[in-house]
Amino acid sequence: MMPTNQIKILQARFMNTPINTQVELSGYMGKAPLLKIYDSGVKRATLILYTYFYHTDPAGKQKSTIKWQRIIAWGRTADQVSRMLHKGDKVRIQGKLQFYTVNLKNGKTREQEEIILDQFSIELKSSETTSLRA
Repeated sequence: MMPTNQIKILQARFMNTPINTQVELSGYMGKAPLLKIYDSGVKRATLILYTYFYHTDPAGKQKSTIKWQRIIAWGRTADQVSRMLHKGDKVRIQGKLQFYTVNLKNGKTREQEEIILDQFSIELKSSETTSLRA
């Protein structure tokens, strides 16, 4: 077994390492995408997606929970999502889950997560879908 101080050092190294994990989500657009164009011409779109998680509470009652996700799209993909997606659209996305730390004004820090969009599809009526790749 490792000494406690070595475990803490390993945990500290792990916490400072960027973690990228591939994810796929299906959910609904919480609002229209926000497109920002930087002075350099680079485009960035921010999407807010909400998904439902269903679970059973200890009393055996079915519950649903809404989880909000922030999705970031860059370049051509940012332009496409800003033109094609609207509030309430059902969307399936694939991307990389990224964690980072934010320094707050009160001196505290908070862990944040966002998904960097690789590809998305709009789920239309019944089985029709429109799929786009970055």
